[in-house]
Formats: sequence, C-alpha cells, structure tokens
Amino acid sequence: MAITTKVSQIIIRKDNASAIPTLGAGEFMLAEDEQRLFLGQAPVTGVVESSTTTNASVSFAVPIGGISTPLYLSNLADYSIVVTKAADSSTTTIASNNVTVSDADGEGSNPPIYTFAHGLGGAVAGGDTFVLHYNKEITSSPTDDRVKRNTIKFTNTGNQTETTGINFSSAVVNDISIDYALFNATHMRKGTLSVLVNGNTASNIEDKFFGDNELTDVEFSLTNNGSGTFTLKFKTALTTELQFNYTQTASKFVTT
Repeated sequence: MAITTKVSQIIIRKDNASAIPTLGAGEFMLAEDEQRLFLGQAPVTGVVESSTTTNASVSFAVPIGGISTPLYLSNLADYSIVVTKAADSSTTTIASNNVTVSDADGEGSNPPIYTFAHGLGGAVAGGDTFVLHYNKEITSSPTDDRVKRNTIKFTNTGNQTETTGINFSSAVVNDISIDYALFNATHMRKGTLSVLVNGNTASNIEDKFFGDNELTDVEFSLTNNGSGTFTLKFKTALTTELQFNYTQTASKFVTT
C-alpha cells in the first residue's frame, strides 16, 4: 500500500512594524520590513494606586521567579489596557498613546505608575479591573523588565545633601540594586548601590565603588518621605555638574 506524506506549513501573522497590533497571548507576528519577531504575552491585572471620577493611576507587575517585579511599559513593543466595569461588565480599551507616566518613568522613579482616563463614567469601584495586554519582541537582545537604563545630572552646591530624583516605594519593591557610572569631564567613579526598603521606617543602603579619588567623597543616602516612600540623595564637595548613568533592578519579597 502506498504511503502518502503530507507536509503542513504554519504561517504566522505578517505586516510592517508600524502596523503591529496588541497580540493575543501566545500569538506571533513578523514585522517583515524590519525582520523582527513579536510575541503576545499573558494579560496582567494592574493595581490601582489612586483614582478620581475620571482618571486612574495604575501600576503593573509580573512574577519572575516567584518575585513580584514592576513592568516598565516603555520597554514593551506594544500594549493596551482594558478597563472592565464590574457593575455591567462593559469595557473600555485604552491605547498606549493615551497613557501618561505619572511617576517619572525613565528618570529614575520606582515603581512606574501610569495615568489615563478610565472611561467608567464615575468613581472606580472595588470590582473594576485594569488589565494590561502587551507584546514582547523576541528577536533582539533579551531584556529584563526589572532593568531600566537611565541618565540624569546632579547639580551640586558643595557639601550639601541633594536629591537624585530616584524614588522607591516599599509597597511595590524591597530589594533594589543600582549599577552606576558617575562622572564629569575629568573624573569618573563606577559602583553598585544596594538598597533595602521595608514598610514606613526601615531602610538601608550600601555603596561599593572604585575610580577617581576626586569622587571618593560622594556619599549616597536615603530620605524617608513617609507612607513607605524613600528618595535617594547624595552629597559631595565637588561643585561641578556630575552625570549619573545607571541601570536599576528591583524586586519585592513575597511570602508564600
């Protein structure tokens, strides 16, 4: 008896990079014009940090190795937020271009909090949900959503404690690591800040560094702002402007 062999070919979605929609979980799409491959991720339910009758400020996190880890939406290839009203199950889809960053994402704040008009027609109720649908690019170098690359500049008045603008909320993260390079036109320092924040009062910081002896007097510290928020500050005798380039990873201890 003759054996018939059939060959099946699986074709995924294809279009230009500018036309990629928010994909379903597990759905692939090829950006033909740029030879990039994208994969839709499992939806993530956000946490409402604050709200009014018209706007909501929401944070998103995913479990990585059992650790709740903030999502930086600026790292994502494409996303949308679906708001569901508990009272009648009606939904509103918020496009990424209608979402603003209320907590200075990209300038060192942690965690990032996103604000948008929720479309609920009134105050946010307890059963209302805010679900993030998003894509990840899987053809470029792997990126970890815990990592945010930033650059800021310090303005120094000389031996005065100054703010870096980098903030932490112990409600979202406890364990933070910052790899940094601090420099001006003639001097450079490279190091790692290990930061622990817990609750409203407990905090600790350690700085391991090497580099130019002109920058050895830089001191980093934490200020407690109350309500579980902390600000990273610095002090140095130098009065020249210093640039601070860094990557930040953060996670929250979770008991099971």
